[in-house]
Amino acid sequence: MFAARPDKSPAFDDLIDGRLSLRSVWIRLTLTLIAVAIVPLAALAPIVRSVLDDPRIAQQEQLRAQSEHVALALQRELESIKVTLHGIAAMKTTGRALTAPSDSATADAASAMAFALNRPSHAIANLAISDLAGEIHASSGISLTAFSGLPPPRLNEPPYRVVSDASGGPTSLEVVVPIPGSAGLKPVGSVIASVSLESLIRWSNPDSIAVADRLVMLDPTGVALATVSTAVAQDAENTPAIAFTANAATLALGESELVVPGLSGWRIVASAPQTVAVLPLPMLVTLAVLIFLLIAIIWWMARRIVAPAAALEAQRVEYQALYMTARQAALQDSLTGLGNHRAFQEAVGRMVDQSQRYGNVFSLLLMDIDEFKRVNDTRGHAVGDDLLRELGDLIRATIRGSDAGFRIGGDEFAILMPETPAAGAAVTARRLLSRGLEDRGTGRFRGPISFSAGITECPAFG
Repeated sequence: MFAARPDKSPAFDDLIDGRLSLRSVWIRLTLTLIAVAIVPLAALAPIVRSVLDDPRIAQQEQLRAQSEHVALALQRELESIKVTLHGIAAMKTTGRALTAPSDSATADAASAMAFALNRPSHAIANLAISDLAGEIHASSGISLTAFSGLPPPRLNEPPYRVVSDASGGPTSLEVVVPIPGSAGLKPVGSVIASVSLESLIRWSNPDSIAVADRLVMLDPTGVALATVSTAVAQDAENTPAIAFTANAATLALGESELVVPGLSGWRIVASAPQTVAVLPLPMLVTLAVLIFLLIAIIWWMARRIVAPAAALEAQRVEYQALYMTARQAALQDSLTGLGNHRAFQEAVGRMVDQSQRYGNVFSLLLMDIDEFKRVNDTRGHAVGDDLLRELGDLIRATIRGSDAGFRIGGDEFAILMPETPAAGAAVTARRLLSRGLEDRGTGRFRGPISFSAGITECPAFG
């Protein structure tokens, strides 16, 4: 049975290409809108990250600066204490308090040591004069101070000793300076200063640069010798637009090394909870509004851009339906519903080409209705049209689904039968003639229908 199939004609290809072009427009539009949405966010991401990371970096720099300041102040104060002790050791009354002890000599030495205690740092807890055996002959300051009781250091030995309190008190630092004997003889004793490390750290930490909430002095092995907790004041007048909070689970550190002979590897570590930026509620609302406006603008732009594309798509569908209808009408005989002469020519051309290229067999059955002119002349053209319609119905009812029937002239019909030899076509012709001659109780034309037919086979008969 004939069925009009859309060929790959230029008009049909144009419609298909139009559909593909519209699809590419949709794809490009989608990618463009995604880019419009992502590019601003990608551009803002480094800025936002910089804003959020700046407080953390600034905090680390401030902690490092604070630890450096404390370390330098400690170095200067320890050097100054050592110089002060050398001055006391060089006094004649200090030597006489050991070699020729008397109340006046001891009182003079104690007076000099009391003066040394009144330093701005107040880091010296006690000063003492001891002999070579470590026995204290005079002291000034806190009476409960624990001394190591060791002899004075030898020449070129560091003057510092770490003393741990057996009762669990804070660790102190002894600064020991030898007392020279008369006429340059070997030392007769030593001047000892017990320095409170915690007091020294507190004095060295100015409030103007206080960032850390804790300062720790570590020895080369990492053992904490002294720990000082500090309170960092907040400036209420200069509240930043972005709020900051402390993450207690993470510490920010600043570290500096003490450059003091004899205290190599000692470090000052300033620590504080990591500063985390927290956007305030008004700023979050503003960002949410901006994002919403960006999405709304993108949606509006998409609607504006898609509207013409949707209209073009609707027109394309309409035009394609019209094209298919027009093509169907151009290839179909309106009276019988079979293919017309143009459809027959296209179908024959395709089948001949396939037969020549691949050797496919097909048969062509040509029919001419007998006495058709007499029917028109005697019974009228309306009856002749009924005759043509009836034969068209008989052809559709008789041939196979793979065959195709055509009306190629006034009363001329053709049937193309692929993969059918001439003998098979003859069987179809006889069956069709038999059904035309039999008495039909229904149909447009109930009289007998006869026709003359010719059969050819391709490629056997050319």
